[in-house]
Amino acid sequence: MRQVVNRVPRSLVVFIFGFVWNYRYATRFSFFQLYDDSLIQDMAWRIASGQKPFLDFSTLEGPTSGIIESVFVLLFGNRPQTSIIRTSAINGAAGALVYLILGLADAGKDPLRLRFDRQAKTYWIERGPRGPAPDSMKNQF
Repeated sequence: MRQVVNRVPRSLVVFIFGFVWNYRYATRFSFFQLYDDSLIQDMAWRIASGQKPFLDFSTLEGPTSGIIESVFVLLFGNRPQTSIIRTSAINGAAGALVYLILGLADAGKDPLRLRFDRQAKTYWIERGPRGPAPDSMKNQF
């Protein structure tokens, strides 16, 4: 549990970095492809208005992205900036989640062997098998 608590502030930094990076990239360069983005925004607006997917309207894709976007439409209104905020938030959350998962999987391990060991004769790691015999490498080119 202590490993999780120690990683939360760092994962918050990863979230902020992911959010800011995506938001900056989206507002600085051409972000929208109106045909694709309007599919999600239209569905989100309909869901935020109380309509139900597949009952009140049809859609070309599953309703998950529309449901997620509808929360942001309710919070920030139905405008292009809402889509940028949503993708930035999801990008930041995904980065923080991956950081936490990888951190928990690696808790207490030293995969790069960075800890100093006074008892070690060498830090060279012997691997087996050692490889092909040197005389078998005559015609490499």
